[in-house]
This record gives sequence, C-alpha cells and structure tokens, in this order.
Amino acid sequence: MQAVALGEPTRTTATIATLRTQAVNTDTGEAIAKTAPDQIAVTGRPPGGAVASMHFRGGALRTTPFVWEIDGTRGSLRITGDVGLPMSAALTVEGAHDQDALSPLELPAGYDRFPQLAGTPAHNVAHLYAEVAETLWGRDCDAPGFDHAVELHRSIEAIAHRGTGG
Repeated sequence: MQAVALGEPTRTTATIATLRTQAVNTDTGEAIAKTAPDQIAVTGRPPGGAVASMHFRGGALRTTPFVWEIDGTRGSLRITGDVGLPMSAALTVEGAHDQDALSPLELPAGYDRFPQLAGTPAHNVAHLYAEVAETLWGRDCDAPGFDHAVELHRSIEAIAHRGTGG
C-alpha cells in the first residue's frame, strides 16, 4: 500500500513479533498454538523524503487495528482502519498542515466508485477489482501489475528478514 501511494521506500526498519502464542479454534473452543507474527511495525523514507510508519496488530485489541501515519515537513496524514487488513477495513483518513490538529479529510467528488458499499469489507475490494478490470481491458490506470507484485514481495521479505522477534 505504501509503495503504491508514496513510492518504494529507500530505507526501512521493521519490528516483527509474536506476542500472542495461543489462538482459539472457534469451532471447538480449544486453545491452539499460534506462531504467526501478530505485530508488524515498519518505518521508512519514501522518495519524497518524508517519514512513513505502519503498524499491523493482530488479535483482540482495545486499540486501532490498522494505523498508517505519514509525516512530512509541512503536514501529516493518518489512515486508520477497523481491521488490520486495509483492503477489508473501513478506512478513516485524517490530515493536517503545519501545526494544525488532524481532522477528517473528505474524498474528492467522484473518487468513490462504489458509495453503496461504503462501510463494508467489499468497499475497498470493489475498487481493487475495478482497477484490475481496467488493466485487463487495456485502459490506462494506476493499478500495479505483476512486476510490481514481485518487487513488493521482495521488499516484504527483506523487511521481514531485518525485523526483530520478540
């Protein structure tokens, strides 16, 4: 997500940890071992020189599951989601210039192609599928292609390799 919106970061640091070592099988109620990371925090410097940070948190939370903060020299953006995966989350975007407080940002007119799906997990996915369809129809769009997916996978692997466990 960050690479598509801001460009590929030039430097990243990561902390990756598994803090919850058990999960519950919802069918049986049985506790089972969990080894997948439930905390992933990444910071980096996109091409424009800003500092960007993302923190994915899994499990039962009392805090915001998805937080993406972008701080530049003259402003800040904060994107939050009600679930940890932004493609399924109801996202809130806030911004501020200079020393102003963060406040909600309105979408530009016509930006939301599927307003009837707003607030549902299908909302963001519908936009992703629409971009894929535009690409398949040969229309000019900003959808990332397979080559971008390969590079993103390599970046994620590099970040995971540099991340520290806990």
